Amino acid sequence: MKTKPFQKTVILFVALGLISPLLVGAQSEAVRSAREELVKSSEKLDELSASENVLTPEEATEQEFRTSQAAVAGAISLTRAEISDLRDGLSDLKNVEADFALLRIAFLQTLNDYDDYLTKVEQDLESTLTLDEVRSIAKTFKGWRAGSYDQEIIKMINFRVVFQMKSILKKVDERISKISGEIKRLKTVKMKTAGPESFFNQATANIKLGRELTSRAQEALRAYLPKTQEELAAETIAAAALAEPTTLTLEVKPKDEVRKPTVGQIIESASTRVKDAYKNLIDLNQSLKPLLK
Repeated sequence: MKTKPFQKTVILFVALGLISPLLVGAQSEAVRSAREELVKSSEKLDELSASENVLTPEEATEQEFRTSQAAVAGAISLTRAEISDLRDGLSDLKNVEADFALLRIAFLQTLNDYDDYLTKVEQDLESTLTLDEVRSIAKTFKGWRAGSYDQEIIKMINFRVVFQMKSILKKVDERISKISGEIKRLKTVKMKTAGPESFFNQATANIKLGRELTSRAQEALRAYLPKTQEELAAETIAAAALAEPTTLTLEVKPKDEVRKPTVGQIIESASTRVKDAYKNLIDLNQSLKPLLK
């Protein structure tokens, strides 16, 4: 029996699009292993489709059911591994301010809730008896991933990266402070330091911009904080005012309205500046070598 396109879309959405790019670059061995198993499930369904002339309809249906069930189980395993990685990353953050510490606690509780949800989905999947039941579970799981899960995971990753960047900036500051002392020492012995100073100034400028962008990103994280009673009351009043009858006016929006950058975009710019600073420091180190001989 040939695998239907609809089925492959539902069952193998994992292999095609479930694997979130958000955690790429910061994945544990568990996540990488889960991804590999998922790809293998995709390949097995492809093989099953190609063997339609070898298997009887009954054999094909049975194998399709088992392979599809395994594919969805693999999707659940991958999601659980992603959650574990993110939980560890959030828990390991240092120097998280009080209000943001409360937000981290809320994020960790959400991850625990997701784990509970995955346990329920696993139980439902284990009790399936037909391919249609597997398809239904896969479709519902895909919707959850694309909706609630991805939206909250993006927030958590942004949160984690912002505070990781703050730790990185602190380490770079310490390194720059040491190099600054070395350049001053060289100046006292009348050595030419124009080259090293140029790289040093570039590095400090990039770090300054990286720090400013990181501060902006952290401030933008406040949009994730739970609203206070006063803020909720103000929103209610504003909504009521908008609902009142008023003179009709036409709002003219700028043709090319500039959108505010997201937290992710801001911190990505900060990361670029820090990477540039590291390159400056490497160049600086190379330029200092001849002076230190």
